[in-house]
Amino acid sequence: MKKGLRFIIALLLMAGVGALTFLPVLSIASVNIAVKDMILLAFNQLAGLEALQEVGVLVQSYISPFGYVLIGGLVLAALLAILIMILGGKKPYILSIFGLIALNGYIGGLVYFLYDKFQNLAQGVAFYQLEGGLVFSWLPVILWAVVNIVMVVLAIVGIRLNGQDRQVEKEILMPESYPGSVAERLEEKEVVFQGALLGVAGQYLGLAYPLQGMQPVYIAEDDTGLYVSKQAPTTFLAQVQYDKTKQEYQLAVQALHTVHLDSGQPLGARLYYLPRGTQLHFISAQEELVLG
Repeated sequence: MKKGLRFIIALLLMAGVGALTFLPVLSIASVNIAVKDMILLAFNQLAGLEALQEVGVLVQSYISPFGYVLIGGLVLAALLAILIMILGGKKPYILSIFGLIALNGYIGGLVYFLYDKFQNLAQGVAFYQLEGGLVFSWLPVILWAVVNIVMVVLAIVGIRLNGQDRQVEKEILMPESYPGSVAERLEEKEVVFQGALLGVAGQYLGLAYPLQGMQPVYIAEDDTGLYVSKQAPTTFLAQVQYDKTKQEYQLAVQALHTVHLDSGQPLGARLYYLPRGTQLHFISAQEELVLG
C-alpha cells in the first residue's frame, strides 16, 4: 500500500490541476471561461468569445501578460507530480506537502495580480449591460481544496508508514577484523560457512554482514541509504539467503531495474539462484554488495 500512496497523491494532484484548468472559473454574459481559455486568450485565440465583442478584447488585454505565468503553473504542477512518483522513502510525501504550499502560493500570487483586472472587467460588463453579467464559479476552487486536504492526509500517512520502517531492527555491516576472505577465516575456526554479504562500494566498502543458515535477510533502503535487516520492512529491494548444501544464494528481487549484476545485466522481479562471488549493484542507493 505504501508504495502506491505516492502514485495516488500524484494522480490526485493532476486531477485537481485538471479541475482548475478545464472547469469554468468565470462566466461573462453566459459565456464560460476556464483557465485553458485564458491561456488561449493570452496568445490571441478569441475563438468562442466573439459574442462578447468589446468585452472580449478587454478580457484579452487583461490576460495576455499572464499567459506564460499560467503555463508556468501547469509545468510546476506536472514536475511536482513526476517527482512525487519517482522519489523513494519519505521524500515524495514531504515534497507533496511543501509542493502544495509552493503551488498554492503561486496560484495566490497570480490571483492577487489579477484581482484588480477582474474588478475593472466587472465594471466593463456592467457598462455594456451584457445579459448574465460576470459570475465567478467556486466549483473548481472547492474541488482543489478537497484535493489538497486528501493529499495532505495521504502524505502524513505515507510519512508515518515510512517511520515504522525505520523502527525495524537494522543490521549494520560489521568491519572485517581479519585478513583474507570470509571463507578463509571461517575455515580457521572449523565453522561451516553460512553465507555473507560484503560491501565493495559505497558506504559499506570493506564491511561484511554474516548470514545465519537459511534465515533470510532483507536488503532495503530509506533516507539514510541501504541497510540490511532480519525483519521484513514494508518495502525492500531484495531478500537473500544462503543454501549451504548447494553452496549458492537465493536472491528474490522485488522490482524490475532496482538491482543489476556487475556485468550491467538488470535483474527482474523474481527469484534467482546465484553463485558465491556474485556482485550486486543497487541502483537507487548506489551501493554494491558481493555474495561472499
